[in-house]
Amino acid sequence: MENNNLPSDDNLLDAKDYAALKALHTSTSGRRWKNKTGWNFTSETPPPAEAVSDWHGVTVVGDRANCWQFCRELLRINLIQLIL
Repeated sequence: MENNNLPSDDNLLDAKDYAALKALHTSTSGRRWKNKTGWNFTSETPPPAEAVSDWHGVTVVGDRANCWQFCRELLRINLIQLIL
């Protein structure tokens, strides 16, 4: 008997996207962001893509994450802090 409450590999976020989001979060001091709603890396395996679509600044299409506008702004802020 199959447990339908567990996420299948078909609806998990792409593993490379999860790793990239985790690297972005770590390298930009994500714990200190003003709005870090949803950004959760307590699991080593990617979460369901639907859950990641609730993360601040992230949109998900299928199993792929996109945070272009949010990431661009975040990197701009970090570059300014490096210059100052």
